[in-house]
Amino acid sequence: MKRITVYVVLSLLLAAAAHAQDKVGFINMQRLLAESEEGKVAAASFEKEFAGKKADLDKRFQDVERLRILLEQEGPRMTEEKRADLILQYDRKASEYERTFRQTDDEMRKKNAELIAEVLRKADSVMREVAKERDYSIVVKDINTMGYLDPRVDITDDVLKRMKAKREAAAKAPAAPASKPATK
Repeated sequence: MKRITVYVVLSLLLAAAAHAQDKVGFINMQRLLAESEEGKVAAASFEKEFAGKKADLDKRFQDVERLRILLEQEGPRMTEEKRADLILQYDRKASEYERTFRQTDDEMRKKNAELIAEVLRKADSVMREVAKERDYSIVVKDINTMGYLDPRVDITDDVLKRMKAKREAAAKAPAAPASKPATK
């Protein structure tokens, strides 16, 4: 239902733009996130933050697998008491793994959304500048709604170049002098 609504709204916007002789541009958000320095920094930050948790999940999974294999291979030869104890260990470890996996997955999704939102916030003003310079009334961000895209309306390269130029200019700008504390 949501996808149909998006298509209807996009169709109406495009029809209105065509009728009013407005220009429509496009920005590829996946490329923006993958190729911009801000996107690369966000991705590295994400990987660094979750590397330890991923390693913990991998270890927990290996523990569960080790117990499953032990049960399959040695279970039939074990005493009833040992097999029951191993089954309890397996169930406990599997439950812990699933709980930790769900928690980590939720944390990762939230953090990923935060990082993407920050990159897009930084890119938005640049995208608006480029759109105004090219006299675009509408800039579409969702590649999934496009049936055909003329490369001439894709402003992704221009936005990436402008973001890089702004970042370099900010790096070259002298730091603002620290304000002196007020004296009595």
